[in-house]
Amino acid sequence: MTQNALFRREGTFDEKIQSIKKQWETYRASPEVESNDRKNWAVPYVQLRARGFAYLQRRRRLIEERDALYSSTKLTTRQHLFSVLSFLRSAFQRRPQQSVGADDKKLPSYETACRDAAARMDQKIQQLLESYWNTRETLWDMDSEIVRSEIMAKVKTVWNWYDQGGRLYAWDLDCGACASTGGCCGRDCGCCEKPLITYWEPMKQHDAESRKLVGVYGHCTAECPCCIRVRGRYHPHPRLPPLDV
Repeated sequence: MTQNALFRREGTFDEKIQSIKKQWETYRASPEVESNDRKNWAVPYVQLRARGFAYLQRRRRLIEERDALYSSTKLTTRQHLFSVLSFLRSAFQRRPQQSVGADDKKLPSYETACRDAAARMDQKIQQLLESYWNTRETLWDMDSEIVRSEIMAKVKTVWNWYDQGGRLYAWDLDCGACASTGGCCGRDCGCCEKPLITYWEPMKQHDAESRKLVGVYGHCTAECPCCIRVRGRYHPHPRLPPLDV
């Protein structure tokens, strides 16, 4: 099995696990090389993958909040009043206190305020998707590096082979950790089993017709909207920029 065959996205990991494990051993390097690749390649690679999932999970949460704003006209009168007060309070907190005078601008209507907030969210949603694809470009470059050690072979394999459900095998390996740390794999919501985004990927080189729909599946990060609701708190992902919508 050549290096290209080891890491290509074809078949499933379970079907060829024995031959893959034997192939891993052929990449075993000195302790110094293994340690260096773990620190300078494997750890940054996995962290960048997790950051990409965090971008998409924050994007999913903003989409939910934006859609709620678009449907906010269906609120009851009491809910409408509290929403207006909440919006005004947050608006005044973001700017210095000013005296109210005849020349001051008229406050926007509730519908206008919701529409403006939704428009800002749309912009953030697009930026988050762009940030995700930027991480994928970096990961693509890292994937293109020649394998120098067993740790590189293992990481590249589990992030390039699919399971029977069409998810990367690394997703299977992390299910237990997700459940044990309070993530959605430990609940019946099924969030981790739903793709964060989908895209079309060619399955054969130079053959645009041989495409299949690929889902991006990730486990819970600090940006998971379901975990935020369940835990009743939100601490932004430390590697993502502050969110100001």
